[in-house]
Amino acid sequence: MTTSPYDKAVETFEAIVTAPRRSACHKPAQIIAVTGQSSSSGYRRTAALEAEAFLRRDSNGAYLLGTAGVRTACSACGLGRLAPVLPAILQRLRADTQHTSFCAFLSGTDVQIGPFLKGRMSRSAKLAAAYRLEQPLQLSPDQPTTTTLISNGVDIVHRSQVVLAMAASSQTHVAAIGLLLRPGQATAAYVSDALTTAAGKVAL
Repeated sequence: MTTSPYDKAVETFEAIVTAPRRSACHKPAQIIAVTGQSSSSGYRRTAALEAEAFLRRDSNGAYLLGTAGVRTACSACGLGRLAPVLPAILQRLRADTQHTSFCAFLSGTDVQIGPFLKGRMSRSAKLAAAYRLEQPLQLSPDQPTTTTLISNGVDIVHRSQVVLAMAASSQTHVAAIGLLLRPGQATAAYVSDALTTAAGKVAL
């Protein structure tokens, strides 16, 4: 089957903006290595996407999904109104707990991970782009739920322990604010309290 230039462009765009999720990237050369692009095209495309806010840098210079990327992801789930408030809320949640904070979009048992910020307490735990649940969750904004997300890799099934609180919903998706836990780690009271506060701010 022939791939059109448009399809190739979309595939390249997706590869670049999701590269920081697959590997820590502090330089354009690292994104180029992860995505397998040529040097000249890779540098140009990475710079263009950063200029258009599809990519951004954190305080340590690492690439993250930018505000335009967050807005696109939220809008695709019918939750575009969340985009302006998510970055600040996730940053505060990470600072309060030192855990990796993230936004997830749930539809039945399918889970897509949106913007995230890595935290010191869960730095060794990995966060994939997509997961599934063993069964749908009934999430609440004021009662965080600890659960296991299952990622089907090519050779291995990866499990991530997280705690989630509902932030908003559309006709097709539920948006949840979450924290990534270390394997076997219990959810401390201060973690639940911080997550409840963050979810409440998103829902306002």
